[in-house]
Amino acid sequence: VPLLLRLIFSLPDAAILELSRASKALYIVCGDEEVWKEKYKMRTEHGAEFRFKGTWKMTYFRPAGCKRRYRMEDRLRIDGFWSPWYAQKWHYAYLDLTPLAACAQTVERRSNLSVEEFQREYAAKNRPVILTDAMAKWPAMTKWPPAAFNRYYGEAVLKMSDVGGSGHRLKVRAGAFMEYCEAQHDLDPLYVFDPSFGSRVPELLTDYCVPEYFAVDYFGAVEGHPAKKRRVWRWLVMGPARSQTKFHVDPNKTAAWNALVAGRKRWAFYPPAVTMPPGRGGGGRLIPEPVQWYTEYYPHLPPDERPLECIQEPGELLFVPSGWWHSVLNLDTTVAVTHNFVDRFNLETVWRELEADAADDKDYLDLMYVWMHRLRTAHPEAHAVVADLWDAAGSQDEFDRYRAELQSLRDEISRQAERAEQTGTGSRTATGATASPRKTGAAVTSNPPSVNCPAAAPV
Repeated sequence: VPLLLRLIFSLPDAAILELSRASKALYIVCGDEEVWKEKYKMRTEHGAEFRFKGTWKMTYFRPAGCKRRYRMEDRLRIDGFWSPWYAQKWHYAYLDLTPLAACAQTVERRSNLSVEEFQREYAAKNRPVILTDAMAKWPAMTKWPPAAFNRYYGEAVLKMSDVGGSGHRLKVRAGAFMEYCEAQHDLDPLYVFDPSFGSRVPELLTDYCVPEYFAVDYFGAVEGHPAKKRRVWRWLVMGPARSQTKFHVDPNKTAAWNALVAGRKRWAFYPPAVTMPPGRGGGGRLIPEPVQWYTEYYPHLPPDERPLECIQEPGELLFVPSGWWHSVLNLDTTVAVTHNFVDRFNLETVWRELEADAADDKDYLDLMYVWMHRLRTAHPEAHAVVADLWDAAGSQDEFDRYRAELQSLRDEISRQAERAEQTGTGSRTATGATASPRKTGAAVTSNPPSVNCPAAAPV
């Protein structure tokens, strides 16, 4: 079936509709929701309006302004057709998540923790914990539940994690996304995962603040760095029931906190010492998405292979330690905000991860160099740590070679441009602009300016 679906996806729309009349089986396969969902995403241009019509086929064919809504139950029913592949697919798309809302709750819950207690008992030990009282005074607690969010920010445009045909991430009005959350039965639902919500909807930043436990973020010193390895560190996260994130480790092994305003999330954790969480299928297949993992693999795990796990409730903030594997399953429509950060407890881990990345991509050297020099002013205690690591690894010599290679590239491009002008052929674009003198776009700064670390209070 998957091979047939790929073939159908490649056909023109009219051919798919004509083919669907040939037999019962082809009617079902040609109406596959994932096919029309992908066709819609590939057709969608940057900035196009999204309105879900109840099914992806109708969403694809009906204009965004059409107010009629369709239901999967309204489609023609076909008897005498059986497919184990479709049976599994529909099972997970319509799975009752109620049984998955109960788990062992092995992540500790704490309240009234001082900063010193949190650092001593959890940050220094690199252990997850739920803080039950860190969000109580946030305006977000009354303004961000789905119905309220729709009233306050229904016209706000948010970025989803899915990518459209133009190569840009799909955008959606918050109100339209809430409609989708209520109507969808996708196998892999759309997910708002917006890293730039603060610049497009700055009012959202006034609805919450960085808790005092995470006031120091050393990575803030490279905020606005012009290199292509620009730091992305905070996200507004919204997803319907069954939206999910499979097991992963956060970028550069940074730590994070996730503050849940509405809905419930089921989390599973494995410590950094675990090479890969259990659950890989045969033939080297990757670990499946959480819904399938909890259904097919989790019940058969021996006790010593069970993860640390918890159900995060509204109003609870979860600390995600550095380097831990974690997966997330949304049990309801959820709204949350999450920040990644670097502090004194994970600074060396993050730095060594950047060193490993720099072995394959030298642009990371530029980010490390600028970060190190900005820490000298913003956080001298952190600068002392990374400067020693920089020197011990011989990174300065590597960076000097990298900078010399970039200068050589600039010189060669300049010589080519001069020769082209002399011969009259030119290497200009249709607008007359010459090619960039640097293939990566990363600026090398020998004496970068210092910036202040972000404050702990409103973000």
